[in-house]
Amino acid sequence: MIIRALLTVVGMIIFVIGIILFPMPGPFGIPIMAVGLSIMLKASDRVKRTTIRLVHKNRHSSRLWRKIRGLYKRIRCNSSPKSQKTSPISTATAVHLPD
Repeated sequence: MIIRALLTVVGMIIFVIGIILFPMPGPFGIPIMAVGLSIMLKASDRVKRTTIRLVHKNRHSSRLWRKIRGLYKRIRCNSSPKSQKTSPISTATAVHLPD
């Protein structure tokens, strides 16, 4: 519980730093805001619910959100060891242990 609260506070601080850096020249504000928001989304269910509610209110952001989630799922599926293709010989001799 303390760790989640600490992560939420750290995410907020990083997000505010990104907001401060946003008007400056260079692409520093948006990536920093994205990192802060991702930390807050991992740590707080309330932030998740608020973000999802705001995304669903706006039609354009909802479409963008679906595209980003699809990209994330493709990247995650392609990088996981379970989804990697194996040769037919190795699948016959492979032992699959439950996770």
